[in-house]
Amino acid sequence: MRPVELGWRIGGPSGWGVAGLNIALELQALGVKVSLPSYTGISPLHSRALLAPWEPWSGPTMRTDDTVVLHAIGNTFQAAPTDLTGVQCAYIFFEETDIDEAAVQRLKTWERVVCGSTWNQRLLLDKGIDARLAIQGVDSGVFRPRTSPRRYLRDKFLV
Repeated sequence: MRPVELGWRIGGPSGWGVAGLNIALELQALGVKVSLPSYTGISPLHSRALLAPWEPWSGPTMRTDDTVVLHAIGNTFQAAPTDLTGVQCAYIFFEETDIDEAAVQRLKTWERVVCGSTWNQRLLLDKGIDARLAIQGVDSGVFRPRTSPRRYLRDKFLV
């Protein structure tokens, strides 16, 4: 499998940080070498799991023409960088339905576009963008049914 570099800061409480952490953990579990140029706020256990197997392989200096560089993009639909080695891939979540022609042209500069939802994928396919689907999923270690009844707020829906 090709090595993958995540082009954004992983960890911390943000949506992209959490998504990046889970993507890195899943890729690593599949045996993919994952480069983490920037990470913060991840647990020591996650840090050890992510960094130990690939200690010598970290950061953009290890990037080759075969490396898939995954960039987090959102509502701005920015264009692909033109001065980087590797396969430039946009991973996109967006909330806007009005995608103008300029945004379509910027998205077409990417070698690959991957969406985090079927709704995003459908909107991009309708605009002529060959968008692939990689649903973020749910961390079942955090979100799972309770094993014991709640003591408080039994009549409320809680997440």
